[in-house]
Amino acid sequence: MMTKILGDLRADKVGADQTVDTGTLAASISTCFRMARDGRYTESQRGAFYANGVVLREQLKVLLGVVFDAGTPELVAANATIKTVNAALAKALADINQAAATIDQLGKLVAQLTRLVELAGVLGV
Repeated sequence: MMTKILGDLRADKVGADQTVDTGTLAASISTCFRMARDGRYTESQRGAFYANGVVLREQLKVLLGVVFDAGTPELVAANATIKTVNAALAKALADINQAAATIDQLGKLVAQLTRLVELAGVLGV
C-alpha cells in the first residue's frame, strides 16, 4: 500500500497521487498562522486557525517522507481536501464571513490526514 522512500526517487515511483501535496499543505498552514494573528477574526476563530495550523504542521512533518501507492483512496481524498481547504482559506482571508465554514473544512482535513498518518504508522514509517 505504501513505501517509504529515503532517496529512491526514480521516475517510475513518482506520480501525481503518490505523495501528499505538501506544497499546498504548507501554504495552507502558513495561511492558518497568518489568520490566527489577524485581529479581524474573533478570539475563538483565531484560536481555531492556530490549533488547526499546529496539528497540520505536525502531520506535514510525518508525511513529508512518505510515498503511497498511486490511487490510495485516503491519499486521493486528502489531496483533494488540501486543495479545497487552501482555496477556502484564501477566500476566508478575503471575506471574513467565510471563517466559520473554513474552520469546519480544516477540521475535516485534520481528520483525513490523521488517517494517513495512522496508515503510515501501521505500515512501519
